[in-house]
Amino acid sequence: MRNKEKLFSIALVFVFLVSISATASAKEIVVGNDSEADFRSIQEAVNSSFPGDTVIVGSGNYTENVVVNVSNLTIMSESKNYDVLVEPLNESNASNLTIMSESKNYDVLVESLNESESVFLIKVDNVTISGFNITGDGETFNSSCGICLENASNCNIKGNNVFEKRLGITLVNASYNTISENFLFNDRIPLDENRGSGISLEEGSGMNNLTGNAIENGYIILGPSSSGNLIAGNEILNGGGIVIACCGSDNVVSSNTISNCSSGIDAYDQRIDIRDNRITDCHHGIDLSFTSGTGISGNTILNCSIGISFVEACSSIELFNNTIISSAECGIFIPDFEGNERIYNNYFNNTLNVKLGISGGNTWNSSLTSGTNIVGGPYLGGNFWAKPDGTGFSQMSEDSDENGIGDLPYNINGNDFDYLPLVSISSPQDSKFDKIIVQGPAGFPEADFSANPKSGSAPLSVHFTDSSQNATEWDWDFGDEATSTSQNPEHTYTEAGDYTVNLTVTNENGTDSTTQEIVVQEAENEDKVLPVANFNAHPRSGNAPLSVHFTDSSQNATEWDWDFGDEATSTAKNPEHTYTEAGNYIVNLTVSNGNGTDLKTLEIIVAEASSEDKVLPVANFNANPTSGYAPLSVRFTDISQNATGWNWNFGDGNTSIAKNPINTYSKAGNYTVNLTVSNENGTKSKILEIIVQKAQNENKVYPVANFNVNPTSGYAPLSVLFTDLSQNAASRGWDFNNDGIVDTSDASPVYVYTAPGTYTVNLKVSNGNGTASKNATITVLKDSSSSGGSSSSGSSRSSGGSGGGGAGGSPEPQNNVETKEISQTFVTSGNPAKFDFPRNATSVIYVSFDSKKTAGKTTTIVELLKGKSTLVSGLPSGEVYKSLNIWVGNSGFATSKNIENAVVCFKIEKSWIKDRKIDQSSITLNRYSDKKWNQLPTSLLSEDDKYLYFTAKTPGFSPFAITSKTTATGSGIQTGTGNKTQLATVNETQTKPSTQNLEQNSTGSGAEQKSKQEKNANLPVFGMICMIALLLVAFLFKIDKP
Repeated sequence: MRNKEKLFSIALVFVFLVSISATASAKEIVVGNDSEADFRSIQEAVNSSFPGDTVIVGSGNYTENVVVNVSNLTIMSESKNYDVLVEPLNESNASNLTIMSESKNYDVLVESLNESESVFLIKVDNVTISGFNITGDGETFNSSCGICLENASNCNIKGNNVFEKRLGITLVNASYNTISENFLFNDRIPLDENRGSGISLEEGSGMNNLTGNAIENGYIILGPSSSGNLIAGNEILNGGGIVIACCGSDNVVSSNTISNCSSGIDAYDQRIDIRDNRITDCHHGIDLSFTSGTGISGNTILNCSIGISFVEACSSIELFNNTIISSAECGIFIPDFEGNERIYNNYFNNTLNVKLGISGGNTWNSSLTSGTNIVGGPYLGGNFWAKPDGTGFSQMSEDSDENGIGDLPYNINGNDFDYLPLVSISSPQDSKFDKIIVQGPAGFPEADFSANPKSGSAPLSVHFTDSSQNATEWDWDFGDEATSTSQNPEHTYTEAGDYTVNLTVTNENGTDSTTQEIVVQEAENEDKVLPVANFNAHPRSGNAPLSVHFTDSSQNATEWDWDFGDEATSTAKNPEHTYTEAGNYIVNLTVSNGNGTDLKTLEIIVAEASSEDKVLPVANFNANPTSGYAPLSVRFTDISQNATGWNWNFGDGNTSIAKNPINTYSKAGNYTVNLTVSNENGTKSKILEIIVQKAQNENKVYPVANFNVNPTSGYAPLSVLFTDLSQNAASRGWDFNNDGIVDTSDASPVYVYTAPGTYTVNLKVSNGNGTASKNATITVLKDSSSSGGSSSSGSSRSSGGSGGGGAGGSPEPQNNVETKEISQTFVTSGNPAKFDFPRNATSVIYVSFDSKKTAGKTTTIVELLKGKSTLVSGLPSGEVYKSLNIWVGNSGFATSKNIENAVVCFKIEKSWIKDRKIDQSSITLNRYSDKKWNQLPTSLLSEDDKYLYFTAKTPGFSPFAITSKTTATGSGIQTGTGNKTQLATVNETQTKPSTQNLEQNSTGSGAEQKSKQEKNANLPVFGMICMIALLLVAFLFKIDKP
């Protein structure tokens, strides 16, 4: 009994010692420049602290790299007067860390010293960043962020202002974090570029809360495989809205306010809850692609071109309790064969409420159920169909029993009916009409607008926002002889003066005008902002004719004057120029603004192409069938060589620039088909005759269904490419899971099977004479390496991630993919698009092209393969360095019809070249197309200590292989100039391709080192406690000894 009492007493003493050890050592450590400060730098204070301490930073400027390896530490500013500046060199590395401003007035400014790195880079859990102004240059698009969370969880990013950082706040494989009440703004991004400061969750980031943030000139993006995130109560103005990429699920988008964006909400994911959002003045309110199991409810969409668009491959969408008003094109757009959607209890008031393709079996009303509907009626049923002029079906329909349901069904289109349409009720005071202003015929226009700013020093950029009523046309006179007809223009005043801005608005009933004054002051000498000229060129050398794309990266410029060195000039910002003759050309760019000019030069080297180097195209194609009865559908397959452009004339008045088109001849006759192919060196043509006979009754031509599948089996998620090979078909419909619902009508669709199982695929084709169908079986296996629902393996990886799995939209089996990386950007017509891959998951640095078509948010996937692609018949000749797949956008986008001047930038290890004695000039990127490998024009771009960087022009995207040839002697590394490749002489910032952080250290060893340091930091205190406890035990037993 006495022993038990002794042991109990010892335990109490031990607990007491442990409890006091946590509080007795806690103290405040002061950092500052005065004599009372404990340390001069934050890093010294952190190194001398213990868990529970508080580091108080006094006023002053601090330029240092703060590495925190002590848990449960608070670092805060003492100042309340905007007089603390911390300039980080690299990153923070701590757990259980709170970094916050003591003041509620954002008195601490953290400015990026190195613009290519994030201001705060958090790689550990339980970190709080609060109350800071964060700024840094946003001119160059790179991987730097205002705040970046990498493999971190349970962090709180709250109440910060982030300016001029293109990536704003970014989460990389980070989960269970809260991003709230931050303001993100970038005034250096043009409003039509749709990208700027924002909040971005990259691949695999889940269970995060993004709430109460305000974003201007930016966006919120959920990257691929991001699930369970909450996006609520945010405001987004003048940006890209909210974008949700594929392959995740169960995200919630609620109570956000989005205005003047390209799309309000752009979703490519499954099981999304989109509710109670307000979307105004966007191009599209809500866009849905490849989306299923999603609920869209309680949203208000005003003044958009299209309210809600079912873009492609959507199913099982429930659309209810939404209000869509004043859509310029239509309230809802549903293309061909989009079906199985439930649309009920919505309020539509648009000139065209529904734009519908071939019906896919949508339901436009629920069952008649007691309950208050969207216009205050006593029953739930269908939708309220209104028009701005008051002639909508629901506005005109009779309701004899006054139950709020129309007496007659509403025929939406063809076989689509709303059988229970809502109508106006007799007592509207309790209805939706109290909340929604339904405009009748437009009255006279009333001009009104605002300007921001209204005064400032030259050059002064002013954004004008129209707030006129009943206007259909806008005519702006900015007072300096410049004009515009845009609704919300932006204008730059280059000279000082008082300018009267006049806005005249018009509609069919008349005009109205209003004016405001803009005051532009002469900048003081010390305040004058001078332009700084800068640009790059791609490529910088090659054989004539050489097309070079020049990209301006100047600062503060309002005008550009290019001299290409061959007597040609341009005033475009990002021109393209072709050098037709060999020579060395000095390119001069002179930029200017109202305060002065600046210039920069660069040399372009154009070599004379020998006759054997000029590769002419060879036209060739086949047709199937070449004869038959009308209507005759003929598939043309191009087998030309060295072609980059295709121009078909089918002889019946129809033409095409597709590579492998299909044409249907509706009348009998002999038709001469002409294919003209081209490349930069010339054109070639070939003709073929198609014979179409008149169909007799007994000779009716029926369609023949046929298709192939690649692959037919593999591990989930399995991406499968289907190719239609049917004959005499005028239309088609694919059913990928045998549920009786048409999934798509594309000729070569890609479908992703996410769950294991055996699936029956059905293709049904038809023409005027009948139908035919064919089935195939797809076997989707369960990945044996899968550990359940979580996609995290516990290891650090980039946004591309390591590990197997074909990317969405890729037909490559996942067990052949070593690693992949995903990049997204906005693609707009007439502008260059560039996809950077900064995580170095593959050998590709970037992919770029000039877009002929606006595609919006576009995803590019690069897959590094374990061996030869399963999509190719063999490997190209030579030593293969890497095999790759590159997929750009949705199926069919990346063609010569939509893009041009496509370039792939890739890297090769110098050690590989040296070890294998590779001839550097033989390094080539090969593309697989038309069932053969084609060498692409490849040029050396730059080098660093570890890699050589190359660029290659490509006519499209598909499987690729990097090859080379061995040399008999030498290391293979060439540093001088050569005949085929030439290294431009540039400084350090020009040497590397325009993507940041080409090499990043593994985070695995860093995490292990941190863990050891934390354990070591706690050893002294714990050791002292143990020694005291042991001595006490020995003492008690000794005195008890008889």
